[in-house]
Amino acid sequence: GTATVSQVGSVPVTVVNPTPGGGTSNAISVTVVNTSTSSSGSTGILTGNVGGQTVDLAYVPQPSFGTVAVINVDATSPTGALVTPIVMPSGYTPNATAANPATSQVIVISYSSPAIELIDATRNTITKELIAPVTAFAGYSGGACQICGAVIDPVSGSAVLDTAQGTILLNLATGAFSPAWPT
Repeated sequence: GTATVSQVGSVPVTVVNPTPGGGTSNAISVTVVNTSTSSSGSTGILTGNVGGQTVDLAYVPQPSFGTVAVINVDATSPTGALVTPIVMPSGYTPNATAANPATSQVIVISYSSPAIELIDATRNTITKELIAPVTAFAGYSGGACQICGAVIDPVSGSAVLDTAQGTILLNLATGAFSPAWPT
């Protein structure tokens, strides 16, 4: 769900069982972490290591800060949740991430740019920037985008890019883009 900045910290949540006659469970506490002051697209999640512990790490775009926050989603306190911010190139606005568990690689897209940033999730550093063959913008209710979404197929090692010019595949091993399939 969505929380406000005033809800950062521990928030009690009551869950209603949707099965017939299920009733209400006990309240549990959920930790809310402030990772961004503006909206973002999808978030890539990978298994990683923090302090010798295997944890799930979320790569959360922070458009207003020009960073991708690496968040330990298994953290038991809000102060231990932020692992590191990854600073994007100057002027780049990260809007969505997608993760490849097979290669520990994360891609970052920006709605306002054809550039794709590649992150090595074992070191949490940007390793390469690729420029997609996209020159047009597609309008939607919240604005416009060149690359509007991305998912990764870990079996083929390709990123599937939803762009203003159609669907494009990006081979993450070679950096090669397919021709666009109009949608």
